Amino acid sequence: MGLDVDADGSVVVANYYNPAIRRIDPDGTVSTIAGGNGHGLRDGPADVAQFNGPIDVAVAPDGAIYVADRTNRRIRKVAPNGAVTTVAGSGEPDSSPESEKPRDGPADEAAFGAIEHIALALDGDLYIVDGHSIRRLSPSGWVATLVAGHGFADGYREEARVGYVMDMVVGPSGDVYFLDVNKWIPGEVGRVATVRRMSPDGEVQTLYRDTPAQRGGRLADPKGIAVTSDGAIFIANTGHNQIMQLMPDGEVRAIAGTGEGAYSDGPSGAAAFSFPGSLALGPDGTLFVADQASSTVRAFMPEPGVDVPLAEVTELSRLDGVSAAIFAGSLGESGYAGDGGSAGEALFRVPYGLAIDRAGDVIVSDGQNHAVRRISADGTVSTVAGGNGEGTRDGPRDEAQLAYPGNVAVDADGAVYVVESGRRSIRRIAPDGTVSTIEEDVEGEIQTIEQGPGGSVLISREGQIWSRDPGGATTRVGDRYRRLWGVATGSDGSVYFTLVWSSSFSVKRHAPSGDVSTVYEDGGVNGGGMFSPLRHRLAAGPGGFVYVADADFGRIVSIAPDGTAAIVADDETPGLTPFKPEDIVVTPAGDLLVSDPWRHVIWKITIDE
Repeated sequence: MGLDVDADGSVVVANYYNPAIRRIDPDGTVSTIAGGNGHGLRDGPADVAQFNGPIDVAVAPDGAIYVADRTNRRIRKVAPNGAVTTVAGSGEPDSSPESEKPRDGPADEAAFGAIEHIALALDGDLYIVDGHSIRRLSPSGWVATLVAGHGFADGYREEARVGYVMDMVVGPSGDVYFLDVNKWIPGEVGRVATVRRMSPDGEVQTLYRDTPAQRGGRLADPKGIAVTSDGAIFIANTGHNQIMQLMPDGEVRAIAGTGEGAYSDGPSGAAAFSFPGSLALGPDGTLFVADQASSTVRAFMPEPGVDVPLAEVTELSRLDGVSAAIFAGSLGESGYAGDGGSAGEALFRVPYGLAIDRAGDVIVSDGQNHAVRRISADGTVSTVAGGNGEGTRDGPRDEAQLAYPGNVAVDADGAVYVVESGRRSIRRIAPDGTVSTIEEDVEGEIQTIEQGPGGSVLISREGQIWSRDPGGATTRVGDRYRRLWGVATGSDGSVYFTLVWSSSFSVKRHAPSGDVSTVYEDGGVNGGGMFSPLRHRLAAGPGGFVYVADADFGRIVSIAPDGTAAIVADDETPGLTPFKPEDIVVTPAGDLLVSDPWRHVIWKITIDE
């Protein structure tokens, strides 16, 4: 819900899901300026024009409104009389590699990828956030890219790099201020909130850099920024449900909101927001806030010198007595070697999925070697199947081909199941090494495959878990959810799964009786939470403990039966810097095995009793 304010103090709103541009008059009257005629792409009078995903707006001094029409990949313009025209964008998806500039040129030929935000300068330049790029549409009708490419670097134009630009605004001197939530900052793990400034000629400078929110950072996934005529910078601290101000000394202070995710009006220190997003300043200095979870627009007058208590920042505790050692592979060295020898001398190339069979052997998908390998209980490495180049050929182990094998599971008969690249097919490797394709070009992405109760295999596809027995019969497990990347089976036959829904992360337990309960819930996954919003892997251990591998936050977290979460291992664990865990299993002895694809090893993590 993007906001801007007109000269008369009315608030202009981009209504994304009901594609329309709306106006809130100073007296509270709401009207539709243009659109509201369904999803589509149609220029013309206000009552027939169509938008598709209008995500942001910018109001010009003459009352014209520029619209970031995201799904249409275009910039639209609503004239003061309501007529809608397209001012930039061919509508073709931009296919330029992320390392290169998007396609610039005349406005009607320029290509956009993912328009997120726009901001208008007094000279008529329109700045556009397009993926990891900041671009400019000049009044002459030319689109130019000023900054392109993901990363984190200050500098002039092509030297600069940005992460996820969450909002931007043009300041009084023509500088562009923007919020950059960045996961490419050297030495940091997770998403780091920064406030950055770009001069009109493209010089980027970082004004404020936080620490990751899950490690006590003050800004948690901020999604709104506004700058006053005298240079005061206001920030919507979305994950912590407060409005902040960046002070001249480089510190941030809270100016409104209790920090509790709720909806209540009142004095700035008593009012509550629920995921505040876009900000806009009125002519009299009133600050308007898009309060996303309550689907409202809030307003207050910032008062100089008024400090509000900062939202409570929590961090997970850390388990003591944890040690890590390489279980298989050579740190940072990739290859395809070592069959017949010990795991510590073998080479892998992007080891990904892990499973343990009934004999205690570890099954590893060796992704870029296009192979599935076995580490026997005595530490000897062998190839189960593949290793014959990328392909889809079925047949005997020494002839069959695999294509970037991912998650793996083993059934009661010892057959190995593999999800392949693209997550549209499942291959089965029989105990004698014969490879067959059991699902191909399936409808719906396969999130994971895991070992299930009683020697079955669990397949997660498009939010539904299916159980497949060795004979091939399938049954549904539980209800349909959203994408389920993490699935694990407990010793009592319970099925645990991770669920990222809206703004929350949770671990659920599906008991053998069919009852579903919540083991752990974290309400701040989109900012300020203890888990990232990306895919997680899951393992169930002794005593009802569950272990979560969070690749984006670079850590393993244990969840006790009472719901207490604690860090088991991260980049502060000796030997694990850097650490980007992918899959996780628990050995019969209770140790954790964790695949680390980017360092080509499998770690053994031991927790002392």
